[in-house]
Amino acid sequence: MSRQRLWWHLLRLGLAAGRNSPGGRLRFAALTVAATTMTLVFMSVLTVVATYDGWDKRDLARGAEMARGKRPVVASYKWTRDSVGNVPHQVVHVEPRSSTVAPPPGLPRWPGPGEAFLSPELLRAGAGEGIRDRYGVFAGIIQDDGLANSAERLAYVRPKVDDRRDWFGVTRIGSARSALMGDSRNRVPIGQFIATISITLGGAAMVLLIIAARCGSTVRDRRTRLLTALGGGYRHRALVNLGEALIPSSVGTVLGCVPYFVMTIWNVRLPITGFTTNSADLRSWAWAAPTAAVSAFALALLVVVTIHRDTGSTQGTQPRTFEGAIPRWRSVVGAIGLIAIVVTPYLSKVMSFLAYVGGTALLWGMLPSTAGLVIRRLGTSLANFGVRTGRSDTLIAGRWAHARPGVVVRLVSVVVIGLGVITQAQVWSSRLGESGQNAQRAHQELRDSVLIVVPQSMTPLRVDRFTGLLPKEAELLMVNTPDTPEGTTEIRGSCSTVRKLNLKCSPGPLAQDKGDVRARFLNQYVSYVGKTELREGSVLAAAKTSDRIAVILPLGSDGFSGQVKQAAYQSFGMAFVERPYDSWLLGTDNLATMATWVRLFTVLMMGILLLAVVTSSAGEFLTFTTAVAPLAVLTERRRFVMGIALWNLSAPTVIAVGFGTAVAAWQGTFFIAMTSAGTFSWTLLGTSALVALGLAGVIGLAGGLGAVQATAQWRPAAD
Repeated sequence: MSRQRLWWHLLRLGLAAGRNSPGGRLRFAALTVAATTMTLVFMSVLTVVATYDGWDKRDLARGAEMARGKRPVVASYKWTRDSVGNVPHQVVHVEPRSSTVAPPPGLPRWPGPGEAFLSPELLRAGAGEGIRDRYGVFAGIIQDDGLANSAERLAYVRPKVDDRRDWFGVTRIGSARSALMGDSRNRVPIGQFIATISITLGGAAMVLLIIAARCGSTVRDRRTRLLTALGGGYRHRALVNLGEALIPSSVGTVLGCVPYFVMTIWNVRLPITGFTTNSADLRSWAWAAPTAAVSAFALALLVVVTIHRDTGSTQGTQPRTFEGAIPRWRSVVGAIGLIAIVVTPYLSKVMSFLAYVGGTALLWGMLPSTAGLVIRRLGTSLANFGVRTGRSDTLIAGRWAHARPGVVVRLVSVVVIGLGVITQAQVWSSRLGESGQNAQRAHQELRDSVLIVVPQSMTPLRVDRFTGLLPKEAELLMVNTPDTPEGTTEIRGSCSTVRKLNLKCSPGPLAQDKGDVRARFLNQYVSYVGKTELREGSVLAAAKTSDRIAVILPLGSDGFSGQVKQAAYQSFGMAFVERPYDSWLLGTDNLATMATWVRLFTVLMMGILLLAVVTSSAGEFLTFTTAVAPLAVLTERRRFVMGIALWNLSAPTVIAVGFGTAVAAWQGTFFIAMTSAGTFSWTLLGTSALVALGLAGVIGLAGGLGAVQATAQWRPAAD
């Protein structure tokens, strides 16, 4: 027989083995799911690359280059911040200075005086606050080619103002020499994003792929040793394994490509984060999709071929059903990961992040092997205990655990990694810092009961119009800020307004501890060094000398900010409105956005790991029920079978919960101590550990019940 025909027959043998061998359907389904998951991870990385590439191009196209030297000015710009709820967005005030200059990308024309173009996401999110009419007459939406991403909140506004102090001259629109705007200011570097996906989702997908490749490993290992005994080499065994994995890996790869090609047709809003993909960006990188798919497909086959190797061909032709010892190098690699985590405080910012993430991946990846070593030693002790006490179930379970450490590793890896992921997600999500936490407390106390308005220009006539547009519950205080930090800030208003703040209507310094919470926050906000004078007087008369307006509403009032902002724009043409704590609260938006991505990755990672649990448990049940059935028929005691199942399946998982809980608690508290930010939730970790313990019991009971059912159907066979 020629070499080519031999290889073809070996490949066909693998294809037939995947269909006809015991547990073939389970292995087919497991490999299909694992290949689908791995392909999705590769496609996710491609989606990130395509999104960032399109993002960079749109940033370049809309970038406004500031005027330098004597270059002609084509437009005037002024960037300000606003918010819908507690989510900030940027408002770009524009004024064309040349009739020939094209408008920014995404706009069909320059907005006319008093007009505004809004992004679709801003229009959707701000519907409850009347965002459509906040900045003037709604002129239309900003198209996708003018937005960093389809979920960006952005507004182009041309206000009706005569005074354009602090505006910037623009010489060119579409320049790399421009400041970032909109969502681009808080964008996570692409390297960090891809590294996070690769380590979290990619790591979980690799765990699932390895478990799927070893699902039903007893039959494969027997076949491998038989081929070796017949003189087959590594290539012959690899061809058989490739034949078995070829069809499910192909099906999984095709299924994993479907979401990407769906997103090339429609924009898709991602759950939890609210981020919307851009179909045009993904279409421009569709040429790379086959490469990503083939890479995922090749990785799946490589894992199958690498894992199914002969490890003891010199020990005879008798097929083995037990696995060898766990390599000690895994414990060494886990220790290296632990050291990488410990040294992160002494590295630079980027290296610290990479060392922490990489060390975490190594620690979590190798910790199950360390747990397997411990469980293997405990298996010997358990077997000796069974010999001393005459308990056959503990004797068999102990010998089983000692002889099959690889099974234990696969079973406990999901528990260990899952506990670590849940803890790290909670810690990262809580990183608001002291200022952010204080701002959240202030938000709970004040809500919209104090709003500060900074008009572009203020006159008594405009203040009177502004007052008429406010809610009837609103009161005004005029604020005059000194030119120097050493000066005294003056707050002027009617006695009735002053008394509503629990203050005495008498001229004099306003102390930090006087009045209710609105007065204290107002004093902290408007005063540089706490030197504030409170004076009674008419707000209209004070408009000539004041530069800010404090809008006072009943304590705890909520939902008024949108109305006040719209009134400010209609009255003053252009104004900046914020709550006293907004500069801190809205400043944490970047962390809040990161927290949503962390939650999304956590949900996806836990979903993948749950699939790994199901796959590992199903594969182990198949082996367990087949092996225990001949013993179980010798006794009618179901307690015997259940005892083996609980000791062999549940006990290792319980030990793994202890390992995972200890490591997760240490790493979570270490991270908080290292960053001086965030909080650690012992309640969440404890609840997760209890759920994992419940899962351990379910796995043991399911295995025992499956063995009892298999016992009734078992018949002797020449296997």
